[in-house]
Amino acid sequence: MPSTLATSTQYKVWRGFQPAVARPPAVPSTKITDQVGLGLVRCAKSRLDQALGRGQGSDYARMNFDNSDLRGLCFVAADEVTQYLAAQGENAKTIMVKPAGGSDHYFTIVNNGNSGNSAIVDATWKQFMEGAADKPFCLAGTLGAIRFVFGQNSEIVDIYTAGMTALGQWGSYKCFMDD
Repeated sequence: MPSTLATSTQYKVWRGFQPAVARPPAVPSTKITDQVGLGLVRCAKSRLDQALGRGQGSDYARMNFDNSDLRGLCFVAADEVTQYLAAQGENAKTIMVKPAGGSDHYFTIVNNGNSGNSAIVDATWKQFMEGAADKPFCLAGTLGAIRFVFGQNSEIVDIYTAGMTALGQWGSYKCFMDD
């Protein structure tokens, strides 16, 4: 069974908190580096720590957020990336996908008109461990470019392919309940 596009039952309560670390300088999605991606993850982690009322937590994979089924950091990190890019005028949206054999994954898509031109930005993809040691911390590129690096039968490519279906419903798709 392939991965499917989904909507979370969670509200973005972490947005009510200011990150205790500075956001990276503004760059477009075409220029996102590992350093920028890591900086955005640090901002997301700071917001989540505050929302959970925890100091510098690190084992997000074992924590449930707000009595829901959200675990990990990818949902807050993807939202952080989306807000960062949207503030620069990019048509970015957070996407939730339910992988066929695992827990939900969240990432950002920048809609550039079609699936061939639209960009995927994912700063938490390494949880899928597909030869991650030699790959960048933050993936940023088109689905075709990512498919070239990981191969057609990759789990992460399957997840991103399902996420790209959001382009066909861009105006109505909601990742979170309060989108």
